[in-house]
Amino acid sequence: MINLGELVQKKLDKMNQKTDMRRKQIIELQRIHAEHVADEPEPDKIYRLTGTSEQASILRGDSWKDSIVRLNEDK
Repeated sequence: MINLGELVQKKLDKMNQKTDMRRKQIIELQRIHAEHVADEPEPDKIYRLTGTSEQASILRGDSWKDSIVRLNEDK
């Protein structure tokens, strides 16, 4: 015989797992968004918009901070 209480509990557990997963996804998206919003170009700095595959650049999807051109860097 099927125990209705156990079935309901299993369903609730599964729903809670999905809710926990979604909560973690939301937290991760909020963290990524906060990093993106905080990552803006600063005045008086030079940024690499394009570059080689070894160089950080905005077009490649790197952050503004990572794409700063340092004039004394080795080429």
